[in-house]
Amino acid sequence: MPNGAFHVFKRRAKKSENTRIQEFLDEIIATEKCFYCETELVEQNTNLPNSRSLDHIIPKCRGGKYTINNFVCSCRDCNGKRSHTDFIEFGIASILAREFNKPVKYFTEIQSNII
Repeated sequence: MPNGAFHVFKRRAKKSENTRIQEFLDEIIATEKCFYCETELVEQNTNLPNSRSLDHIIPKCRGGKYTINNFVCSCRDCNGKRSHTDFIEFGIASILAREFNKPVKYFTEIQSNII
């Protein structure tokens, strides 16, 4: 290099872990249907029962973590109904409710009596 001149090295900025998680969560939230009841989802942050909502697969109260593997997109209605129940219990109950046209609560009560 000539005297007094210097070379500027450009570094590629690394994406932070939080940025990657946020991109993945944005991808999940862009889902068109509820994971449990398969209803069409509308815009997030509305008060409608079928608005988009992120749901923890393993609830935080049961040791679930804030990781990209622990989220699904559901409607606000299913997210509220599921509350602290186990993912598998609620998933099976919601499928049965859809097939037999009965409320989800009916099947979650039956499962709790069996288990």
